Amino acid sequence: MNQRSATMRASSNQLQPRDRAKLAAQIRAARAVLNWSQTELAARTSLTQHTICRLEQGGASMRAATAAAISTAFAQAGIQIEDTPDGGFSLAISGPLLPEAEAEREDG
Repeated sequence: MNQRSATMRASSNQLQPRDRAKLAAQIRAARAVLNWSQTELAARTSLTQHTICRLEQGGASMRAATAAAISTAFAQAGIQIEDTPDGGFSLAISGPLLPEAEAEREDG
C-alpha cells in the first residue's frame, strides 16, 4: 500500500499548487525528524540554502535532478517519504535513526 512519494519524484513545474504545498511539507517534515537545518540539507544535496528555502515555501520549480538529490539525502539518512491513499504522506524512519535521537535526549 505504501509507495514512494510521487510528489517528490515529479518536477514541481508540473505540479499543481496543492502538490507544491505537499512537497514543501515533505521536505520540512523530513528535515525536522533529522534535526537538519536548511543549510545542512543544502550541503548534502549540493544546493543552496536559498533554494531549499524557496522549495519549502512552495514557490520554486524543481527539476527532477533536484528532487532526486533531496530524496537520496533523506534516504541515506534513514528517511523514506511515502504517499498515503488519502493524498497525504508519511515518513518511514529506519530503526538505526531512532536510538541516536534517544541518546541525544539522554545526554541533553
